[in-house]
Amino acid sequence: MARKERTKQTPPVQAAQQTSAPHEIFTAKRLIVMFGLLECLILILMFYSSHGRWHMYRAKAAANRRDYQTAFKHYKWLEEKTEAAKSATFNLEMGNVCLSIGRYDDAIGYYTELIKKSDGQKGSYSSLGVAYLRKGDKESAKENFLREVEANPLDPVANFYLGDLFFKEKKYQDATAYFSRVAYLPDYRNRLKPYWDTIEKEVLSR
Repeated sequence: MARKERTKQTPPVQAAQQTSAPHEIFTAKRLIVMFGLLECLILILMFYSSHGRWHMYRAKAAANRRDYQTAFKHYKWLEEKTEAAKSATFNLEMGNVCLSIGRYDDAIGYYTELIKKSDGQKGSYSSLGVAYLRKGDKESAKENFLREVEANPLDPVANFYLGDLFFKEKKYQDATAYFSRVAYLPDYRNRLKPYWDTIEKEVLSR
């Protein structure tokens, strides 16, 4: 009888090793690629973080020396490239810069965001009122100044401008009430003198 040749069979363990070897290489390559991408992402985030701090420094420095156009450019970069615009502080500073360069609609937008993000922090309605006043919208300005004094009765900006608005409407009693709240402040004494003189003349002439 002819001997039957035995068919060579690969042992199960060896077969499994041969099958898993390419898979392990593929998985290792994927991990290397993933770690490489993660490293790139971290580097990008670090770049924008450090670059963001540089722009913030430049923006504040420019605003301090009253170079508001330059400050606006740096703040705008921060708004477009970072998460800075989500903070109340950013909206306050950007609103102040826009107000200084005559971008009143933009200032109104940033101050409105400031109020939303800070839950109406002290002085925020005054800032919004000034922006409306510069734009020429006296009614909206008055509305926001009144909101400010409702929350902060001694706010100097709101009281002064309310006094000024009522003075121009010749409502001298109301003007006097608001002016009186800032009359004791050194910064307002000289500014109020022409108002007091006019009010006194008007009252005496009646």
